[in-house]
Amino acid sequence: MLHCNENVLRHHITSIGVAVSVREQILSKLFGCNGVAEAKHKTTMDDRIAKLLQYVRQNNVDAVQYLQDCVLQKMASNNRHKWSERWIGPRQWNNNNCESANHLLKVQVCIACYKTLCA
Repeated sequence: MLHCNENVLRHHITSIGVAVSVREQILSKLFGCNGVAEAKHKTTMDDRIAKLLQYVRQNNVDAVQYLQDCVLQKMASNNRHKWSERWIGPRQWNNNNCESANHLLKVQVCIACYKTLCA
């Protein structure tokens, strides 16, 4: 999802010249708290996809085919996987999570080293 959001979708929509307000609305409909990526079951996901595509068409954004072929298929696959493996949903990790955990480990190691050296 992170890859779709940051590297593919944001760059594609920007490169075709979509206004910032429309682009942010599209990203919200895809990745926001009420977006396609956060759908808890298929009917909700299908409704959100329909609303997204309607919004894209109404704003004359030339991205419907791209969304259907590249982005929405990956998101649907990811959602199906989350729904079948319930333990994944609340424990999704991205690079920010890993960086935070790495930082905490480094802080603990530094504290331990400091205590050893200064004792």
